Amino acid sequence: MRLLSLSPSSPSSFPASFSSLPKTATASVYGCHCGGDYFGQLGDGRCATVLEPSSASSRFEIQLKGAGQTPFSRGFDGRAALRGCVREMLGSEGLAGLGVPTQRVLCIVGTGEVIDRPWYDPSSSSAPSKSKFPPNHMIKERAAVLTRFASSFLRFGHFELHHLRSERELLRQLIAHAVEVEFPELGGLPWDAQIEGILEGAIDRQAFLVAQWLRVGYVEGNMNSDNTSLSGGTLDLGPFSFMERYDRDFQPFTSDRSGMFAYANQPRALAVSLQVFARALLSELEGGGGDALLGEVAVRFGERFREHYLEVRRAKLGLALWRGAEDESLWRELEALLQDTRGGVDWTVFWRLLSVVPNEQLGRLSLADIRDAFYADDDGGGMPLEEMISRENAEGWAAWLAKYGERVVDEGGAGRQQMLRANPAVIPRNWMMRDAYGAASGDPGGKAEDGDFGPCEELMRVLEDPYIGVEEQEGQVDERWFQRTPKEYVGVPGLSFLS
Repeated sequence: MRLLSLSPSSPSSFPASFSSLPKTATASVYGCHCGGDYFGQLGDGRCATVLEPSSASSRFEIQLKGAGQTPFSRGFDGRAALRGCVREMLGSEGLAGLGVPTQRVLCIVGTGEVIDRPWYDPSSSSAPSKSKFPPNHMIKERAAVLTRFASSFLRFGHFELHHLRSERELLRQLIAHAVEVEFPELGGLPWDAQIEGILEGAIDRQAFLVAQWLRVGYVEGNMNSDNTSLSGGTLDLGPFSFMERYDRDFQPFTSDRSGMFAYANQPRALAVSLQVFARALLSELEGGGGDALLGEVAVRFGERFREHYLEVRRAKLGLALWRGAEDESLWRELEALLQDTRGGVDWTVFWRLLSVVPNEQLGRLSLADIRDAFYADDDGGGMPLEEMISRENAEGWAAWLAKYGERVVDEGGAGRQQMLRANPAVIPRNWMMRDAYGAASGDPGGKAEDGDFGPCEELMRVLEDPYIGVEEQEGQVDERWFQRTPKEYVGVPGLSFLS
């Protein structure tokens, strides 16, 4: 509330203010490209804008999600399940704590309604599965309204829809609005300069965003152009997950069978969405030259992404300076080890353990320093880690740790402090969030206030400070939040994969 400079007239008026659509609410319609192919008009995202507060230094758009139907609902009920609202809140606020651009969530208000939604059959939802499949069962869910805010909720799909419908006047109005709410520094410039400025800003924002996603292991899941925000923040958080066991091909979203939007493919996916956005935007240039600029979009995005991702990798490794080919090789060797190690390695736990190794120990790093990151240890029964992973894996890790230690010692550990700010101890893992939204949802047939929000509030407090111990350089955290995925959650529908 302080961030938005809002204050309810009274505590009792708060739920009513954020649970139903006022007459002044506005909804918008947008289109969608998936992998460059146009899917046509979509709906309103179950969202409507209710407020747009601004000050001399900031401006926000506030939306209600799940408050009911609008003219663009396409026959759907416009409602949202409490489970999904809690999950979106934990993901959004978790990203904010991690320093990743994102929408924010102000509150969730239960409506007292019960709605039908597809999810996994309760009789099989706790049984591990070797293959992904979409929800296969209709369940009763508590309904709720989520209030979220961002600088704006302009999607690439808004621009694409009007362009492909040849609605030029609406598209030009949308471009002018984008300058006003997202790029006010462009105001007053010639029209074509404003368009080129929007495109340049969008390229840089998306390049920075996806580099930050890769840093913390975030996978958006559904990366169609309608889920891409001009603000440069993470949007919607539907079938998202944070990667736990490292896998370049990790993708929780069951509809993406080809892995088009998998972890390592996210930069490419954003480049495609930028291409279709640029085509719509550049169509309104008055002086021509749109084709030439369109041909440069992928190159310019690639350049900006490489710059941002280099900074991500340098900080994660704790290096003061990036030494080109030498450090590229160090990173590629690490990625290969993370990918190929028997049983797998936890992305977050590995980096945090490496970050808290004392400087005086860097010259004698060993597998013992990072053992807790290895999933092979789940079945090891205390055996030496070298016996649980292959000899080739063990030798590879020993060589890399020696090489890394020598590299950091050579710099005198000058970049090590930044590692604690680049490598969190806590991320909102799916199994943690399930405990929170499961308790909050309770029995869908009961009253909304019957749910237990204690676990949710506890997890929210933890996610506020995911870089625990940074100032004291201790890195201590409750082991409940700093651990590999427990075996009982591996392969479970709704956790390892979802839709």
